[in-house]
Amino acid sequence: YKVRNVEITGHFEIDGSSNSVTNGNEHMANLHIESSKNVYIQSVYSHDSYGDNIFVGGTEADPSENVRMDYVKGVRAGRKNYVIHYVNNLYVKRAILDNSKGNAEKGWTGANSMDLEPDNYSGATQFYQRFDYVSTYGKGNDFTVGTSSQNAKNWILDIGTLDVHRMASNNTSPDNVIYSNAITAKIDKLNIFVPKGENAVPIKLLYSAKWDIEKLTIKGGQKYGISLQYAAKEKPTLVVKDLKMNDVNGYGVRNEGGDVFISKFAARNVSDRVLQNYSTSSESEVSIDRLLAYDSGVSELVKVSSYLTNPVKMNIESLKVIDNRPAKVARLIYIETGAAAEGVTIGEIDNPSKIKEFAYANGLANKHKPAK
Repeated sequence: YKVRNVEITGHFEIDGSSNSVTNGNEHMANLHIESSKNVYIQSVYSHDSYGDNIFVGGTEADPSENVRMDYVKGVRAGRKNYVIHYVNNLYVKRAILDNSKGNAEKGWTGANSMDLEPDNYSGATQFYQRFDYVSTYGKGNDFTVGTSSQNAKNWILDIGTLDVHRMASNNTSPDNVIYSNAITAKIDKLNIFVPKGENAVPIKLLYSAKWDIEKLTIKGGQKYGISLQYAAKEKPTLVVKDLKMNDVNGYGVRNEGGDVFISKFAARNVSDRVLQNYSTSSESEVSIDRLLAYDSGVSELVKVSSYLTNPVKMNIESLKVIDNRPAKVARLIYIETGAAAEGVTIGEIDNPSKIKEFAYANGLANKHKPAK
């Protein structure tokens, strides 16, 4: 607590011995760095913590700063494997966060991997964290610093590669493998793997979450592959250059009032709609340069709708559909409201299976000009 200029070289191990803890609490972290400056740790293996394996933070007024860890391994945490609290200029080269052995043996059932959640962040001060590589195996990861766009603007999480493996569980309601409120996340490669039949949504973004991803791969998932939701007059934003989505039991992308910008989107074996865009705010936008759908959908591949008079602004530059199933998707695009009919533009459609391309709710066919 409030240490300065600490350097730990070599490799050290911390055993929390959670099986021996009685009357414990979630604050019993193995490695706790708080309001400290200029800390370097070469290699740490933290395991069997009753609370968090590793916690780095402080307060907004007195955060930790300039904390570097070359190698981190966290195994079996009752709460979280790695907690990012109030810390600026955190740099971790490689982090392996593994809950394959479950959580603490007594008291806690968190089994989550990474948690970024500072308390009552005002958004007045900028915070930055960088991870070159992170691998997580657990129930999920939370990245939340509040709800406002100011919060998101000033809190930046920068990751080279993030590999996320959802561990199997017996949950009855969907969990979120990655859940984010207001934050700016910049990720070069994000890979999310959900076991077949596991009741989990790979990505859920709310409020002012801003995620910018170069390459995103999602395999598996239930209900949605990606969910964006406008809330409290704040909208999430997702920017992806290359999105590959396979074997999602539900919708591919469900957008309710957020901004979605995808350069290339390849969806394969998505059981329901590949894209559902429901405009719930006056300024939301969806833009996809290339959408490739393989053996996906039932009623339609894309559904566009709106709440009351909220305008729709949506463009798909190129749509290619390949469906080799005996029972193919019934239609490609369904327009449900007048705002949707007026606000959707489609460029080129490649449809070798000759599936019906457009369908409309009553009286909307004449309002829509499908070609740009």
